[in-house]
Amino acid sequence: MAGDADKPLAETKSYMGIPEAQFVEDVDTYMAKEDNASAQEVIKRLDEQLNKYKFMEVHLQARRKKLKSQIPDIKSSLQIVKEMKTRKDTSEAIETRFLLSDQVYMQANIPPTDRVCLWLGANVMLEYGLEDAEGLLSKNLGNATKNLTQVEHDLDFLRYLILKVLYTIVKEMKTRKDTSEAIETRFLLSDQVYMQANIPPTDRVCLWLGANVMLEYGLEDAEGLLSKNLGNATKNLTQVEHDLDFLRNQCTTTEVTMARIYNWDVKRRRAQKAAEDKSKGQGKDEK
Repeated sequence: MAGDADKPLAETKSYMGIPEAQFVEDVDTYMAKEDNASAQEVIKRLDEQLNKYKFMEVHLQARRKKLKSQIPDIKSSLQIVKEMKTRKDTSEAIETRFLLSDQVYMQANIPPTDRVCLWLGANVMLEYGLEDAEGLLSKNLGNATKNLTQVEHDLDFLRYLILKVLYTIVKEMKTRKDTSEAIETRFLLSDQVYMQANIPPTDRVCLWLGANVMLEYGLEDAEGLLSKNLGNATKNLTQVEHDLDFLRNQCTTTEVTMARIYNWDVKRRRAQKAAEDKSKGQGKDEK
C-alpha cells in the first residue's frame, strides 16, 4: 500500500493494489475464451473472487475504524502539546485529571516544562522536547488523515468491484436457468467458515440491499437493479476520485500556508527577542 500511495489513481485505481474485476457485457463471447471451460468453473471462480473482495472489505472497514479512533486522539495530544508550549515560560501550572487505571482519575497539577513523553506503541514511550513532539504529532496526524482518505477510496472501489462480480454471476445464472445442471459453489456460513453447496437452476435470486434488508427478485429484475447500481457506483467512484484530487490540492495549500505562518512567527519572535536584548543592553550602558 505504501508503494501505491504516491502513484496517481489513473495508474493504480486502488491505493491497496486491489485487482480490478472484469466487466462482462457479452456472456457468449466471454464463455468462448479458452480458460472458460464450463459455466460451473467460471461461476466458482467468480464466487471465490467475490469472497476475496468481501474479505478485503472487512479488513479495510477495520482499518478505517482504527484510524477514526486514532485521529481524535492525535488531535487531542497535539492540542495539549501546543498549550504546554504557550505556558512553558510562565509559572502557571496546568490543572488536569490524571488516569491511574480504567475509570479511575486523580487531580494533578503539571508545572511548566519543555519536555513531554509520547507513547509510540509496542510498549515504547520516549521523551521529546515540545518542538519535536509537536512536529511528530503533526506528521502522525497528517499520515493518519491521508491513510483514512485512501481507505475510504479503496472501500468505494471494492463496493464497485463487488457489484461488477455480482452482475456477471447473475448474467451467467440467466443463461443456465433452463438447464438441469446445478452450480457448485462455496456458501458462507460465518466469517471464515464456508460449506460446499449445489445451486439448482432457478429464475429467482435474493439481493442484500443493506440495513438488514434482503429481497427476492427474478433474474431479469435482479440484472436490471444490479446494472443500475453498477452505473451509480461507477459515477460515484469518478466523483470520489475527483474529490480526492481536490482534497490533495487543498491539503498542499494548507500545509504551505501553515509553514509560511510558522516561519513568519519565528522571525517575529526572533526580532522581538533581539529588540528586548538590545533594550536591556542599552539599559545596562546607561547605568
